[in-house]
Amino acid sequence: MAATPPPPPLHIVVFPWLAFGHMIPFLELSKRLARRGHAITFVSTPRNAGRLGAIPPAMSAHLRVVSLDLPAVDGLAGGRRVDGRRPAGEERPSCRLIIYRSCPEAEPRLFPLLTKLYTKPAIPSGLLVPPALDDNDIGVYNRSDRSFVAVMQWLDKQPNKSVIYVSLGTEAPITADHMHELAFGLELAGVRFLWALRRPSGINCHDDMLLPSGFETRVAARGLVCTEWVPQVRMLAHGAVGVFLTHCGWGSTVESFHYGQPLVMLPFIADQGLIAQAVAATGVGVEVARNYDDGSFYRDDVAAAIQRVMVEEEGKELAHKAIELCGILGDRVQQEMYLYELIGYLQCYK
Repeated sequence: MAATPPPPPLHIVVFPWLAFGHMIPFLELSKRLARRGHAITFVSTPRNAGRLGAIPPAMSAHLRVVSLDLPAVDGLAGGRRVDGRRPAGEERPSCRLIIYRSCPEAEPRLFPLLTKLYTKPAIPSGLLVPPALDDNDIGVYNRSDRSFVAVMQWLDKQPNKSVIYVSLGTEAPITADHMHELAFGLELAGVRFLWALRRPSGINCHDDMLLPSGFETRVAARGLVCTEWVPQVRMLAHGAVGVFLTHCGWGSTVESFHYGQPLVMLPFIADQGLIAQAVAATGVGVEVARNYDDGSFYRDDVAAAIQRVMVEEEGKELAHKAIELCGILGDRVQQEMYLYELIGYLQCYK
């Protein structure tokens, strides 16, 4: 009896949300599918596509990046990327299945709940964390860029697990007062830090006003502020980094799990507060205390949370639990199995 031939390769169009941090897991999923012989068309704006770097020859037969020039239409000028924030679930009723960047080990009850809630299959893709040191793969940053080189040289000089990496993304509605309180909190905490400081969407002041006057000079001996984009996975994987101060976006949280980093958490919008509560319940993170009536927080609260994780005895237990979680979620065989099962669903639903 003749063996059943394998199904033909898929052609998958990937069109991620345009914020660059959201593109990275989609790119990682695209690469993993392309390595299995499926044709991937990765669509984005010319600006984002240009930041992805060249596709290695070994992958170019299966993965292509397409720049989408947006024409002018009524109510939207040419070249504009978004016309506002549309409800995330607007297209959900018309889709046939839902793919979610997670796995049952991270969220045991999630997939049965989503399947029941949306009355369609909810499929784990796995965590999709890109490798930190894959110099032969598609780049999302320029390794010869002077700011990146300076960051790596600074990190290489720091003791093991001595640095807190700080990144709050660019989408959270952070005010200038928030930024100043965070800066003063880092100063009060007295620890080494690397702050990936990108201008938040809610701040319109000049760059010189983002930080308190004289802040960088006062902390120069133990802190570095980088205002250029840095590869977060590369930072979290570095031996000098021992804690991550994050807004608890899901992508950042997943990456911290993968590299065993305990968290100082400062959530702002959407699901970030729920994620922070869930992480705190697992014992791998501490949330910055704040006024829940207006969301305000103060430098002393920031410093206290950092010291709990980096200086006090509690931090040892948090770090231990973070490493344990890394061992569970870092099972490569299991993560590959989720991708294999996902491809099976896509074959059935094409």
